[in-house]
Amino acid sequence: MSETLTCPNCRISNVPLESFFCSNCGTQLRIKPISTSFGSQFLLYVGSLLLPPLGFWWGFKYSRINDPQAKKIAIWCVVLTVISLLVSLYFFLGITSGINSAINTQLNTGDFDFNSY
Repeated sequence: MSETLTCPNCRISNVPLESFFCSNCGTQLRIKPISTSFGSQFLLYVGSLLLPPLGFWWGFKYSRINDPQAKKIAIWCVVLTVISLLVSLYFFLGITSGINSAINTQLNTGDFDFNSY
């Protein structure tokens, strides 16, 4: 016979020991472990590159786990997020500089016809 737990909320006594939630009331009985599988790592890394601010949150979330694999995932999420933010900033500054120089060129040449509007 398998061991059971008693739910602290509804006091039902036949909750299986391996359960994360009470089957009667839904109360969380223990913390569900965070996945460190290859698929979840891939999604976290791609998400950190494409959605940079979220990489900091995932890095914080995984850094709080006492698993060396989770700590590595946290570090890589933060590193990829910083790289993505720096690349985005580089392109943003390049585009704004190009727009600024185009506007300045037009302003300096006096190539405006205000009467056409």
